[in-house]
Formats: sequence, C-alpha cells, structure tokens
Amino acid sequence: MPYWWWILPALAGLPALGLLAGGIGAIAHNRPYRALGEIFTGGALLALAAVILLFGLDTQTYSRLTYQQPVVTVAQADATLSGAMLAGSK
Repeated sequence: MPYWWWILPALAGLPALGLLAGGIGAIAHNRPYRALGEIFTGGALLALAAVILLFGLDTQTYSRLTYQQPVVTVAQADATLSGAMLAGSK
C-alpha cells in the first residue's frame, strides 16, 4: 500500500500547526492582524491536510475492497421479490 497518503498530510499539517501556534503567540504579543493571517492560513492548511488524509484513507480502503470475492449470486425468477432465490438452489 502506498504510505505516502499518510506522509503528505503530515507534511502539510506540521507547518499548519506551526502557523496556528504563531498566531496564538501573536495574539499574546498584541499583534492582531498578524495573528489573524497566521491563524487563517494555518487553519486552511490544516483543513487541506485533513482533506488529503481522508482522500488517502478512502483510496486505501477502496483498494482493499477490490481484493474481495463475491460470496453469493442472486437470481430473480420472476418480476416479484418473493421469486428471488439463490443461484444453484431449486
């Protein structure tokens, strides 16, 4: 499995957390405009990292689903649902 789907969000998430922490520090030093810029930029990068992470998780899950085999085949004898039976049974 490609583990780079987990590395990409981490690479995007670390600077995002740094920007968020810098924004909180700027609030503490009474620099409101710098704080807003860093917090919004960090939040946007963190949201992008979450989207990449979820896309990667979905891709890995889908690739694992393709390994499975069908368990049963259902055949319909007539137009009603009561006529549905398992293929091979009489």
